[in-house]
Amino acid sequence: MRSILVLLEDIVRLEFGPGELASVRAEASTQVGDADSGSGSSARVSAFVRALCQVRRRPLPEVYAFVGMQLAPSVVKDFPMVTRDRQSTRLVLLQINQLAPAVLDALVPGVEVPAFDVELIDAETVRVSFTGTTEMASLLEGAVRGLGQHFGERVEPTRASPPSYAPNRRLIDIKITPDRRTDDVPSPTGVDRRKFFSF
Repeated sequence: MRSILVLLEDIVRLEFGPGELASVRAEASTQVGDADSGSGSSARVSAFVRALCQVRRRPLPEVYAFVGMQLAPSVVKDFPMVTRDRQSTRLVLLQINQLAPAVLDALVPGVEVPAFDVELIDAETVRVSFTGTTEMASLLEGAVRGLGQHFGERVEPTRASPPSYAPNRRLIDIKITPDRRTDDVPSPTGVDRRKFFSF
């Protein structure tokens, strides 16, 4: 099984080229100390994503959403249990608390996995809420879009405002509808794919 850093490097190499990967590696090496030498450590992963943000000059939430969307196909391939007996993004989300710990611990050993609350809002919308960072929320938004591509669905996550008594609570309403048109998959919220992918 490939480590998370190998997957991230593959994404950057394929999307932006080996020169850009070298720049991201160099920038990431300045952000993390020798103490975090494990290839899967959360500090090194965070440093790599932040380096990609700086090299590409894109907002950090946008980069996390991009990474989440690009990682989804690899997760589906490397962890077949994610989609086994689950034929839709909704079914994966409804069992996220059973799936996320195994996947995240394998990709980033020792990472703290939030407890997710999942509820059906209506026939097309699932609300996922958890206590965590905005970066984790952006990563999740990108990942569910990637899952939607896998299942041939249109997935539109919308960030809802957290309650005043829990400002670190993240609420994401995820609308899921069938969409078999592979050439009409929306980009993560706020991402201009043409601008982000340009060299």
